Amino acid sequence: MKINKNEYKLIDRKNEGIWNFYIKDNSIYYKIINCDICEEETKLIDDVKNYDINIDSENHIHLICVTYNGEFYYFVYSNDKWKKTIIEEYDPELNSIDYLDIIIIEKVIHVFYSFRNVINKNLANVVHYIYDDKWKVNYLETVELLDTEIKAYFVDYHPHGDIFLLFKEEKEVYLRIFELSSKTWKELKIIECSVNDIDIINFYIDNNYNINLIYKNNTTTTHTVNNSGDISNYDKWSKNIIVKEIEDINSLIFEVDTKLYIIWKNEEYLYCKYSDDFGMSWIEDKKFKYDSMCNIHYIGKEYKNTKLLKYINTFGNVKYNEISLAGIDDNLLFCTKIEENNSYDEELVDENNESEEKESLEFDENNSYDKEIIDESNNNEEDIDEDLEKIIDDVNFFRCDIEEPISPKNNETLLQKIGKYFNDKKEG
Repeated sequence: MKINKNEYKLIDRKNEGIWNFYIKDNSIYYKIINCDICEEETKLIDDVKNYDINIDSENHIHLICVTYNGEFYYFVYSNDKWKKTIIEEYDPELNSIDYLDIIIIEKVIHVFYSFRNVINKNLANVVHYIYDDKWKVNYLETVELLDTEIKAYFVDYHPHGDIFLLFKEEKEVYLRIFELSSKTWKELKIIECSVNDIDIINFYIDNNYNINLIYKNNTTTTHTVNNSGDISNYDKWSKNIIVKEIEDINSLIFEVDTKLYIIWKNEEYLYCKYSDDFGMSWIEDKKFKYDSMCNIHYIGKEYKNTKLLKYINTFGNVKYNEISLAGIDDNLLFCTKIEENNSYDEELVDENNESEEKESLEFDENNSYDKEIIDESNNNEEDIDEDLEKIIDDVNFFRCDIEEPISPKNNETLLQKIGKYFNDKKEG
């Protein structure tokens, strides 16, 4: 797997600042952002193929990485220094470690990765290392991949400690759960969540123990959630189409304050949706036009005074000592928020149109009244002299209240013509 070089992994160490890790020239660098100060970057290790990072309850940073030379390293930062050990070494010409994940629960370190051999590149072994005073290894599954570029597994956890491992083999989607209480893996289960031909994009366990999947089928990207506990029942899954378009999109999901967010982007725009009923329904929230955008994985107890139960996986930007995260921050660096017309604006437009139509109708009615005046006057020419003053007063009354239309031929208004007509009659 190619490492995402357009990604920042942010570790919030409270009073010791936010540590920003990133890849540059196949090397891991980091900068420390502390208040208004952003320190110079520091190189940690060269020739990195992939890595992941986390923090424990004592503020120690834990980092795992694989090099192109075949070393599988584990780093820990404590007491102001890094300590490095080798978990494994392998021949990179014959074998490959592709995906890495590190999860820390109650000071116990869990490391996951997929391992392939060049003899059969379509078989990936999913391996689980667990460290509690010493390293122990579990060889969990062998997954047959239809495409070697497809991720062999997805892993996530509940804040209370259970770990969920998901993978797809041929047309079936499987799930295994590591129980914190027993420290053992439960039996494999099949997920009956949708049609068979899907590509899984993302996987997330929310605070309510719901299983959230984002997957793509043909051109439709769909979110599906199971909050019943019965993952084997197709009817127990609630599905919502996130976007229906031909182009590929990268969808990320996270939870803050019991509200779920799905963030995705195409080549031009960034979109945000949120759900306040644990994924049963989604509300369109924000749309941004962006100049630059990075994947950001934020780990900490809080973000800008907002308490966090888990990490935030979203898009955003980091510039010197400024951080902006899509879904949480209204103002994003290098982005312009797109304000779209809502139904309330449309109602105002409709009301204005109705008002204009009403005014037009009233004006036509007044014109018809003027016409009646003319007709009636023509039928009673002998009484014109007696009623002329009254009629002209009426005309002046209407002239005050009506915006008079102008004839395109001679620029005379209708009421001007009426007054001229009676004046001519009087003089005659």
